[in-house]
Amino acid sequence: MNSSVIFGVVLFIAAIFGSALFWGRVFSRATGREDVARKRRRLWQAHVWFGGLIAILLAALTALAAVTRGDGLLMVFALAIWCAAGFALTVCFTLMSYPVEWLLSRAARRAQRRDS
Repeated sequence: MNSSVIFGVVLFIAAIFGSALFWGRVFSRATGREDVARKRRRLWQAHVWFGGLIAILLAALTALAAVTRGDGLLMVFALAIWCAAGFALTVCFTLMSYPVEWLLSRAARRAQRRDS
């Protein structure tokens, strides 16, 4: 098996577990659901801004590499793949907040029913 595939899978699994721990802590320390929703909204906005900035920079590098007619296009393509992988990891991190919220709210409802 290819070690880069294993590396990628392990990286995503670590991102999932790490983000579940992080979001669990955020939800446990939050004053309300609006507080977490505000943080998550800011994080999504940061994803959009950084994604757009990276796309603009990659487009500029592609134009520069096309003008110079060297092996620069292959390097920009490789850089774009790494940027896409990094973007996917950060999106995975943010998306994990939704199942963690669902699990914690479900557990809280169950505990509340048990107490009453």
